[in-house]
Amino acid sequence: MATGSRAGGRRKAPALAGLVRRLEGELRKLVERVRRLEEQRAEAVLPPLPEADADGYYPAVATLDALVARQIIMRRRKAGWSQVELARRAGVRPETVCRLETGKHAPNVATVDKLDRAFREAGV
Repeated sequence: MATGSRAGGRRKAPALAGLVRRLEGELRKLVERVRRLEEQRAEAVLPPLPEADADGYYPAVATLDALVARQIIMRRRKAGWSQVELARRAGVRPETVCRLETGKHAPNVATVDKLDRAFREAGV
């Protein structure tokens, strides 16, 4: 009886290994899908760029503010930091980072330098 159970166990091993390989493949696909969805969600929360006027021109200051905000958000996310962590590393207040990331406030040169230095030190 013990011999028969071993033979049955040997037949089950290749089938089980095949099942494991298929499940691992499915898991890799799901992980990739989640990563893509997270990227799409992250893009959706970026400040919108202003609309063009009737002549097709974009308001320069508002467009620049939005572009700067988008760059700060993308670099911060790439570094894996929260707004508070970026503020700490850059030596600015968390409220400053929040205001800049909304795109409704423009940073001064000193603040841009501090943020850029923090990003560069992190390799971002």
